[in-house]
Amino acid sequence: MDFLQENMGVIVLLCTVVLIAVLVIVGVVLGLIIKLNKNTIVDTLKIDARVVYENVDEGKEQKFKETLAISIFNNNWRDIVVSDFGFRYKGLYLTFADEYLKTNNIDTKRIIVPARKYIVLKIEPERLENFIIEHNFEAVGIDEIYNVVVDNVGTFITKKNHNLTKIMVRRQKARIEIAKSVLHDRSLQQYMKEHDNQIPIKEHFYNLFHSKKKKNGYLVKQANMFVNSKLKVDSNNNFVRQTNKGVQKLTDVEVMKDDRTILSEDEITKTLGSDVRVTIFEQQNKTEETPASAKNTKQPKKKKTK
Repeated sequence: MDFLQENMGVIVLLCTVVLIAVLVIVGVVLGLIIKLNKNTIVDTLKIDARVVYENVDEGKEQKFKETLAISIFNNNWRDIVVSDFGFRYKGLYLTFADEYLKTNNIDTKRIIVPARKYIVLKIEPERLENFIIEHNFEAVGIDEIYNVVVDNVGTFITKKNHNLTKIMVRRQKARIEIAKSVLHDRSLQQYMKEHDNQIPIKEHFYNLFHSKKKKNGYLVKQANMFVNSKLKVDSNNNFVRQTNKGVQKLTDVEVMKDDRTILSEDEITKTLGSDVRVTIFEQQNKTEETPASAKNTKQPKKKKTK
């Protein structure tokens, strides 16, 4: 008794240290078990979604079909049952489990991913795009898109899809730019209609700051016309044309006369789309032009002869 009373503080300290050590060991073991269980499920079942273009041969023409391929991979040595899969956007889910069952004529109502294999469902990207736009709540930007797959015990496996999000963001920006251009054109046409085809002063500043974008778009469209054409550029930056007799070097005049580099106004509209509009300076020049017969040409004064 005297020993216990004299060393009570040391005994309490030792018991406390042992208890803390036991709790730490138990916590570490439980954490490892949970992590191992989680890694076993997450690492063996993966979902990926990406926009792909499939080459479709239609006779002499080659076309590319755009699809959104959703793939579920099973890295385990046993089959895994999937209850649902799809996308999550702003807390809302777009699922394709029922569609996969109908597409593959599966009567068991169970999606089974075989061991060490994968399953794929191909859909149109516009379906996901329309879902995002309808549930974007009038926001201009696009939030992060998540891939989601759920196993048969209700474990949600989510992963950010950065590449798909970037594609949707770029398309949203392109649509907004087109909408701005269309609204601007409507406003300009309405103003000119109400003011006897007069051009507002602010249109000069608009074309000043947007001329580079319009010019770059036109140059890209013109450059794309060289694809699959006989007109090429050699290593010395000279224009050449592939003919039956071989490679023929062209002069600048011949290049300008080539029907693949110079477009008429109708062909430009077909190439660039119906939303193409001429610049304000071109419109102004058209309104100021008059027929040659109507121009007042000053005749040189005849010298008076005495």
